[in-house]
Amino acid sequence: MYSVIFTQAARAELIDAQIWYEDEAGSGWHFRHAIGALIERMRDNPRQFPAVYKNVRRALLRRFPYSLFLVLEADAPIVIAHSLRGDATRIISMRKANRREQKIYKKRLGAA
Repeated sequence: MYSVIFTQAARAELIDAQIWYEDEAGSGWHFRHAIGALIERMRDNPRQFPAVYKNVRRALLRRFPYSLFLVLEADAPIVIAHSLRGDATRIISMRKANRREQKIYKKRLGAA
């Protein structure tokens, strides 16, 4: 069984998401319970989640439009968070995007 480590930014995003789900839909507790179950699955076998880019894996919540992205570093999953709320997409990353990635993100978000 693995230990799951959250970056500080991912932890803050997760708290914000729980507050948002509670305020918008009264389902903050259900969201937190779903995240807890997903983290347990990550602890059991982080490699069960598909790779979406190089060594970044995506773990989807079933009931909520929310994903946890994780990177295996020295056999310890490090979580980076992603959420989609309303029209806003928020991505929390472990590093600054390079110029090529910034161009891709701007194009996807309609800012180019």
